[in-house]
Amino acid sequence: MTSGFLHDLLRIAALALLLGFPATGGASPEHPNRAEVMDIYLAMDFRNAMIDDPEDVAAKARTHAARASLQAMNAAMEEWGSGPDGWRYLMGASVYAATGVGAAQTFVMFYNPWVDTAVITEWQYLPESLELIDLEWLPGDLLRGSEIDPLPAWQRAGAHPSIAMISALAATVDAFEAKFDNPAFVANWRRGLGVENREDVAEFLSPLIALRVFENQMRLQAIEYSAVEEDPLFQPLREAVVAFIVTAVTDGFSPLLEQASRTPPDLADVIAQIQPETMQGLAPVAYIADDDEVLVYFASPLTADFVLSAVYERHSAALRLRVLDFVPYAASYQAVNAGVGPIPQPEPEPQAIPSPQPTTPPAGSAGSYKVTDPKKK
Repeated sequence: MTSGFLHDLLRIAALALLLGFPATGGASPEHPNRAEVMDIYLAMDFRNAMIDDPEDVAAKARTHAARASLQAMNAAMEEWGSGPDGWRYLMGASVYAATGVGAAQTFVMFYNPWVDTAVITEWQYLPESLELIDLEWLPGDLLRGSEIDPLPAWQRAGAHPSIAMISALAATVDAFEAKFDNPAFVANWRRGLGVENREDVAEFLSPLIALRVFENQMRLQAIEYSAVEEDPLFQPLREAVVAFIVTAVTDGFSPLLEQASRTPPDLADVIAQIQPETMQGLAPVAYIADDDEVLVYFASPLTADFVLSAVYERHSAALRLRVLDFVPYAASYQAVNAGVGPIPQPEPEPQAIPSPQPTTPPAGSAGSYKVTDPKKK
């Protein structure tokens, strides 16, 4: 793995920021009216509630359709090992897009690119307020109209993971907006997506999604907890990740940027302005490694619009921070669609660290993304 692709991504993101691209999904992102602001506020409140207590959200759902969907999703999370903590990862590392903001009917998509999964939510104005009417989760492939692949897009062969993640994000948002901006499609959106039969969703789609979430959590848990006969990379990676998080949430990114000396100056200026209080709950959401470098992505559930990444060089039994990257989801999406670039050619895919079988976390252990033991069948 070389860092050339990082510089290309940084250039795309920086140009997007300089051009002032708006966030995805807003009808008037520069001058939103009160209804638009309230719609997004309620949608983000839903996201936060799903992170905190998904069972309570299901119990309080006002419509039978929303309640049935939430209960089925919660059951799948429980069956395949993640339990309520699966939502912390799925929603906490998601980006959102919306159509119909401020109108009588609004659709908000929460998309997690690391498990290539979209949660589509339908909102309508009832007599008192905007209410969740229905929702469904589905693989990004299904929304984009392609054959479902068991692997998330960023892990597939043929493209570097960072390029694949941004490309999948752009394609998913485009597909969502194209479909849900169409009144004919919206009239029966479940049929249009092929998720009209809830029993089929529970039997075929939910296990795939819940298993993706659990597998990613298990990989991330390997950083947090040591295991017998683990890969020798994990201990230095564990130490590097802890140091990164502690520094970011207490002292900000300036100390980290002093270590990451190969970060482009303009980008370093942007990262240095991120306030530590917005990084509470910061945790790794994905990583990949080869013989020379380790690439780790970090996100905080307090933010839904960007991801940070860190490139570490491997030096004997230690890792050295080399480059910090800031990828604003919406701006990167707009930049890709605007043709800023060229998009870098894919490099050979690095070999991922093998997924170990981590030890059971200590009781009451506090981790940003805790994982329950898989259900024994």
